[in-house]
Amino acid sequence: MNKIEVSSIPSNWAVATVNDLGQFINGFAFKPDHWGDGGVPIIRIQNLTNSAKPFNYTKIDVPSIYSIEDGDLLVSWSATLDAFIWKGGKAWLNQHIFKVIPSTYFHSGLSYYWMKIAIEQMVNSEHLHGSTMKHINRGPFLAHETRIPPYIEQVKIFNKIEELFSHIDTGVEGLKHAKSKLQQYRQSVLKDAVTGKLTEKWREKNGDKLELAENFLAAILKERKICWKQKQIELYEIKGKLPKTDKWKDKYPVPKATNLLEDSHPSHLRVTLEHLKFYSIYGPRFSSSDYADDGILVLRTTDIDEHGRVNKEKAPKLALTDKEYKKYCVDKGDFLITRTGSIGTLAIYNDEYKAIPGAYLLHYKLLNKYVNSLYIYFVFKSPQYQELLTQSTTGIGIQNINAPTLESLEFLLPSIEEQNEIVSIVQGKLKYIEKCEIDIDIALKKSTSQKSSVLAKAFSGELVENIETDFTAEQLLEKIKAEKQLLEEKAKLAKKKPTTREIKMEKRPIIDVLKESNKALNVDELFEQAGFRSDVSPEGIEAFYQELKIVAENEKVTVIPIMLKEKKQGDKFEYKEVEENEAR
Repeated sequence: MNKIEVSSIPSNWAVATVNDLGQFINGFAFKPDHWGDGGVPIIRIQNLTNSAKPFNYTKIDVPSIYSIEDGDLLVSWSATLDAFIWKGGKAWLNQHIFKVIPSTYFHSGLSYYWMKIAIEQMVNSEHLHGSTMKHINRGPFLAHETRIPPYIEQVKIFNKIEELFSHIDTGVEGLKHAKSKLQQYRQSVLKDAVTGKLTEKWREKNGDKLELAENFLAAILKERKICWKQKQIELYEIKGKLPKTDKWKDKYPVPKATNLLEDSHPSHLRVTLEHLKFYSIYGPRFSSSDYADDGILVLRTTDIDEHGRVNKEKAPKLALTDKEYKKYCVDKGDFLITRTGSIGTLAIYNDEYKAIPGAYLLHYKLLNKYVNSLYIYFVFKSPQYQELLTQSTTGIGIQNINAPTLESLEFLLPSIEEQNEIVSIVQGKLKYIEKCEIDIDIALKKSTSQKSSVLAKAFSGELVENIETDFTAEQLLEKIKAEKQLLEEKAKLAKKKPTTREIKMEKRPIIDVLKESNKALNVDELFEQAGFRSDVSPEGIEAFYQELKIVAENEKVTVIPIMLKEKKQGDKFEYKEVEENEAR
């Protein structure tokens, strides 16, 4: 969400704090030994941001105040800062997440949006802490200024927000659907490109001009041997020791036999990378302590984007000798593919700056005379070969693929003329797809800005017409604060687990406890001495307050406010017999 800019407060609204809007209950501090194979799920921050994330479960006895049901309002105030409406069924709440019980005098739906506004305002303030794990301290968050409209206006604001957000969400769903279709189209283009379907009509017009597959293969193998010899001599020169005999030529790695495609076009071959490379090497391994401020770029998997582009801005640098650089250097047209971790990430190097591959990359030098390296990129980027790469991996946890496995994967190789045509067509289509995706992403960001604008207007009192009411927002705030005090007292009673002695205590009438006491008693003392501590369920606590309400109306009971710094902190209750002259 973008930064929410708000204007002055309407005259008929009240200024309040976030804390006034309801009761904020921080989740239970579960420990690893509380977890188990079954029981009730525990809501952690990751379960709010991603419904696919696994839950931890527990069977321990947890106070009911931490119980969460569908529709509850939750606020994450550490790592991920946001408000959520829970829809995952009954669960327990973990720490670093607030359960918000909105005041009955503040619209529950509007509370969700008001929480989002408060969080966004604090994120853009000095109250955001942490360089990696972002968080907001409880105190400043609850003390953050907010606004309370008259209740009837709250309802109208909420309904208007829902209406406008519904229109925006409909547009967003349409944009996401269009983006999904573009991704499907991209996969279809790549699939057709490497099966020959994309250039069927082109072959009909140009087929008689294309070299036969067996001649094409002979030319490839001849070129492969020449390039291999040249590379070997270059490596000997790097070592500074040229061979004295020609025995090194006997080490030439002859590729496995390939198949001519009898059921396809006579110019087509079925080959592997082994046939089309004259040199390959695993990227060298260096320690991060070897990195320098200046030198040769080290290209890593993380420096390659989803479209195969290499980003040099974040790539580390190494101070290499000329010989070290020449041994590992990447040239234009070289094929780079990840061998560990993000299998399926690949690129064709097409830049001028000096670079070498990182340790997790396989580096191939191809026969550019007969191979368009971008065609090879499209082969391994196609959905069928991305799946093959995944299926060919080994390892538990971190996946790996080695050169022999990679070089065993066969694919269709058309003539260089058809390869060039395929690359030209695919590049045009992918460029169009990428432009559409960029336009969609811009529109999606705009929708986020639209929502921020709606909330800003709502919080400034500009979204709906201001309504004059007999019951002012200031009076409403007083009711909210009184209710909040009662809720906090109930929550405090529910948090404390009863002792064995308290569980065995029988309940007594509250009025009898007051009659026997020689001093005024607060709510905690009455709750314990009247035997209610044996049942801290919501029903048990509610029964206590219902009885206390009746007792407070007794003419012989005096209710004494507990004040601290001119703020009411609760009440004490005292029983006094009314003298006959006092009654008159």
